[in-house]
Amino acid sequence: MKYLFSTILFLFGMTTVFAQEETVINEVVRDSSQVIIIDNSNQVLGGQENGSPIRILIGRVRLHQGETRFACDSAVLDEFNNIRAFGNILIEQADTVNIFADSLYYFGDKRQAELIGNVVLTDSRAELFTDVLDYDLNTKVGKYTRGGILKNKETRLFSKRGYYYVEKNEAFFRDSVKVKDPEFSLQADTLKINTETNITYFLGPTNVVNAENQIYTENGYYDAPNETAKFDKNAKFRSLDGKRFASGDEIRYDGKTQISYLDGNAFFQDSTRTIVADVIKYNRKTDSYETSGK
Repeated sequence: MKYLFSTILFLFGMTTVFAQEETVINEVVRDSSQVIIIDNSNQVLGGQENGSPIRILIGRVRLHQGETRFACDSAVLDEFNNIRAFGNILIEQADTVNIFADSLYYFGDKRQAELIGNVVLTDSRAELFTDVLDYDLNTKVGKYTRGGILKNKETRLFSKRGYYYVEKNEAFFRDSVKVKDPEFSLQADTLKINTETNITYFLGPTNVVNAENQIYTENGYYDAPNETAKFDKNAKFRSLDGKRFASGDEIRYDGKTQISYLDGNAFFQDSTRTIVADVIKYNRKTDSYETSGK
């Protein structure tokens, strides 16, 4: 523990004013509606940094601000209502969100946090993993720009940038997006996922591949629980064996009935036939087609 304290003093250039050891401390850092309260620290050391008073908390540190609770191994608390915390970070927000990390920079008046190292954000719907996460405790929005993974049930999503809206159960992902799911794999430019309904929305160029087929689209959605999908911008379909190709202004698919619709400028081709129509309905179970329009 002495080595940890010496390291903290060296890093921040602090001069010790007093030192004391206590098991439980209940003190108000500053008079504010958003005051950060010290609930526990094995050791509290006073000091100064850049001419301002600070408190150094070591061992089983517990703090809270309103309904939000913080835990860590050690922390520095300044007079501006800010926290620098290190080791086994945990933020608990109103029993709905838990965030774990190696270190934390928290700006108490703005209620904004930067978490660094092995960051995991969990709620009742999903888990988000990243190395650096900016999290706004007011809006419950998390943002990462250095790569992250979202786990939702059996789905794994990878992207370089992302936003996670806890209150809305929505997540946006951009740049080198990849999805792995037991039913399909996906590569995209931009995606939105509703973690409550498990619906994936395609918001840019997207390639979806399952065991038999590949679909390209630039807009649409996939509803995993209901096994339905819609692709409605430059939508194209081909079988992986190269025997079937289809396109249309809009492609819709119902996995339960195994019926597909090509709606608008519909085109279908396989080894035995070519069909062009306004609308083509294909029943995979019976390998039959219905057309309408021209």
